[in-house]
This record gives sequence, C-alpha cells and structure tokens, in this order.
Amino acid sequence: MTMDPKGQLQCPECRCAVDGNIPPSNVSLVRIVDVLQEMSGQKRAQPETYPKHENPLILYCEEDKMVICGLCGSIGAHDGLKITQVSSVYSRMKVSTHTLADHYHLTTHT
Repeated sequence: MTMDPKGQLQCPECRCAVDGNIPPSNVSLVRIVDVLQEMSGQKRAQPETYPKHENPLILYCEEDKMVICGLCGSIGAHDGLKITQVSSVYSRMKVSTHTLADHYHLTTHT
C-alpha cells in the first residue's frame, strides 16, 4: 500500500483511501492463484459476492452481525465499525459451538 501526501493509506490498484486495519484484497494475486489452481486441476470455492459492488463477501461486521464485502467495510455503510475476516469469525463460532456441545453433554450425562 502507498500513502497520499496527507498520510492516508491508498489501495495500490485504484488509489482509493483505505483503512489500514482492513486492507483491500490483492485482486492481481487472487487472479494468479485462480489461474494456477485451474492449471493444477484444483479450484477453490468462490465466495458469494455483493451485487452492488461485485466484491466477495469476505468480511463480517461485528456490530451489525452480517457478512459484507471489502468496499462496504472500508468506505461504505460499515466504515468505522468493528470488522473481522469471515474465516476468523467462522473459527471462533466453530469453537463456541463445540464448547456448547461439550457443556450440553456434561450437563445431560451427569
């Protein structure tokens, strides 16, 4: 990422101001990885996209409790709110679910 003269971080592709806590996806790198995976016969599942911005839904707004795209999180309706990567939220929720299941089994089998 680069900085403008005012010290604001900019996207290296479009030069839009971005939040340093939520860096934009490196679209070029994603395309390279996709091509390499297609060549090797592996294709990763594509995340759903937000039709208005045509960006993948890869972030989670902790305050609004919804999945959002990178633009919504950096310059859209969720700018300034607590945003987390979907993969981190998934891992956290998975652990919480296992903890609840363990607690349920302990309380019902004792």
